[in-house]
Amino acid sequence: MEQYDEITVGTGGLVDWLRQPEIKDALVLDEEADPDVIAVVLATGYGDNLNEDEIELLGRDPFLISYALTDAINRTIVTFEVSAPNQRRGKRKIPDGCAPFGIQCCNLTGLIHALDFTTDWHL
Repeated sequence: MEQYDEITVGTGGLVDWLRQPEIKDALVLDEEADPDVIAVVLATGYGDNLNEDEIELLGRDPFLISYALTDAINRTIVTFEVSAPNQRRGKRKIPDGCAPFGIQCCNLTGLIHALDFTTDWHL
């Protein structure tokens, strides 16, 4: 739910689509984030003893990774963030926070390719 709230704060056609009850039901997991798993994600994926400023920089990323970690075989994180392995602690990107756990991560192009998504649009 944390990520859903984050992506539906704007306006426009995509946000309107995301706010439709059936779309929300398809996207939002029927589970709560486990605080113990979030703690592991923070310590292992980002660094021990993060300060408040570092945690604020991370936003809801640790929640997203914790959801994926609870079923890493069947869940993949889709993100626009690009790996930046030299970034540390609160500045780490999602792909780098996923890496220590072996969580699959891809961008939108990777998702479209994996789903073999096509249209009959003639542009």
